[in-house]
Amino acid sequence: IGINYLTEKKIDFEMAKLLELYPSKNADIIVKDKKIDIKSTYHFKNAHILVNKEAHIKGKNKIDKYWFIYILNKTEAELFLVNYDDITKWESKIMKYTEAYYIKREELKKQNGKFNTNRNSK
Repeated sequence: IGINYLTEKKIDFEMAKLLELYPSKNADIIVKDKKIDIKSTYHFKNAHILVNKEAHIKGKNKIDKYWFIYILNKTEAELFLVNYDDITKWESKIMKYTEAYYIKREELKKQNGKFNTNRNSK
């Protein structure tokens, strides 16, 4: 979805390797010298947008922004771009096995605004 969005908007970007032998803390894409980590989630009741706290800390100086892709259905998604340092302003708690920063989509929309994408439109 993210790559499709950038391509349709004719925004130049550099992509990271999709397959690595070990997990990488580096950016998924680079746009105008900004290192961006892409996260996605499907919409469901009480869904939160999450960032693993340990991974976030390890991403310091390797990530400038997070690009959250909140998938609403098969043709629509909401996109949120959040500065790296703003993530630590979110609440955090243990999520099953690990601690994560979290925020509800509605709260992120209030703080950050959003831009929509409809995969069926050009």
